[in-house]
Amino acid sequence: MLNDMLEMLRDIAGDDDTDFMLDLLESYQSHTPVLLAAIEAAHSHGEVAGIEKAAHQLKSSSAMLGCTAFSVQCGDLEKACKAGETDLPTLAALVETIQQGYPAVETVLDAALRQLRKTQDTSLSWSRNGLGLGA
Repeated sequence: MLNDMLEMLRDIAGDDDTDFMLDLLESYQSHTPVLLAAIEAAHSHGEVAGIEKAAHQLKSSSAMLGCTAFSVQCGDLEKACKAGETDLPTLAALVETIQQGYPAVETVLDAALRQLRKTQDTSLSWSRNGLGLGA
């Protein structure tokens, strides 16, 4: 999944725009827990429209970053809501699947961020040395 994520980022940002790739990943990292909490809150209040909205946002952003399996899980929840599913235990199972799937995404996300930051640090070091600025 790490290679998929990095490949998607390079397709979006180009090979040399590490700063933009980091911005995308950091944004995803900060917004995903908020969306997961929104799904949980909407579910606990029986607000199917709120679940659908947050699941849609999470599905789309996850797909954009190459988190295909997680995106599909979010899409399954969104589809159930769109289809008029109001049985909270059924929705709870889908919510739980997403909550259980996110730690794997988080692990890959952290690895991608480390790799990109390392690349960024190497580039900055090279630039400084190339300009005679030292390390």
